[in-house]
Amino acid sequence: MSKIKVNEVTNLGMDGPVYFPNGIIGDGSQMILAPGVETFSPTNLSTNNSLDGVIQIGYNQPIVFSGIGTITIRAGAVDGTIHEEFTCGVSTRASIAGNVLTIDPATNYDFGETYFVSIPSPGIANTSGGFASSVTGYQFTCR
Repeated sequence: MSKIKVNEVTNLGMDGPVYFPNGIIGDGSQMILAPGVETFSPTNLSTNNSLDGVIQIGYNQPIVFSGIGTITIRAGAVDGTIHEEFTCGVSTRASIAGNVLTIDPATNYDFGETYFVSIPSPGIANTSGGFASSVTGYQFTCR
């Protein structure tokens, strides 16, 4: 069994440390870390993808929208032309079931184009409120 020992942490105000002169010992069994991406569909950097396919991003734990931010699909480059946008927690074409985010664009992709998907932080969180890191390097090509 792993153990975590902590001697100093920053306070909630982020303006100073909190000291534990005798330390703290625990087993970490109740610790919940921020969600992380495990899978992409279409696969990151893949080619020959459908012109009308949905995007699914699998996380390592159940997730929810944080209600903040916009998921963006851009054509040609990370900062290219916006193909479509989805407001987190508002757009009906972006949904979450368990640990999977599904994005269902209303507009088909263009043949031969590369698409870049970005998800803001905070846009996705775990059920305890821990924000997932932003997604910025995910891309796929349609042919």
